[in-house]
Amino acid sequence: MPKAWTKPDDALVRIAGIIATGRALDVGCGGGHDAIWLAQQGWSVRAIDTSRHAVATVRRLATEKSLNITVAKDDVTALDAMDEFDLVSICYMHLPASARSKMLANASQAVKPGGTLLFRSFDASIGEAPFERSLLPSCNEVLEELGAGVAVQQADVADEFFPYMKKQMRLLTVIVTRIE
Repeated sequence: MPKAWTKPDDALVRIAGIIATGRALDVGCGGGHDAIWLAQQGWSVRAIDTSRHAVATVRRLATEKSLNITVAKDDVTALDAMDEFDLVSICYMHLPASARSKMLANASQAVKPGGTLLFRSFDASIGEAPFERSLLPSCNEVLEELGAGVAVQQADVADEFFPYMKKQMRLLTVIVTRIE
């Protein structure tokens, strides 16, 4: 993770700014930039990652800043939460298709009815892939993997300036509301 990766994701900032503050789950929290920002806005945050280093970093930062963040090293595909979160954020968690499918299906069930799920990724159509291309989903794949019971608020691919690579990148954004 680049040292410069300290700002929250732009789509997360936009979404969190229009929904009521509540409980949030940051899946694949990395260095904690999203979890920390959410907690600073008054959200009660659970942050999980597969990396011990990431978890230790977020835990240290949360303690230093006296933020309401629960951090755990956990399997991001085996979420056991049901109807628990007002917001679930999955930003740049690039997994093989079978693992991503399991993660998204479980994440959509972790969202309370009426709650929001945000998924951000580099898109499969990107020219210069920063990750193994097989890990990059298409918009249709993500929507299928989320399953039934969600209403799509946004599902698109756009060229956006990605500050950590300091250039335009093809980014996929999927935002859904859980309806059942």
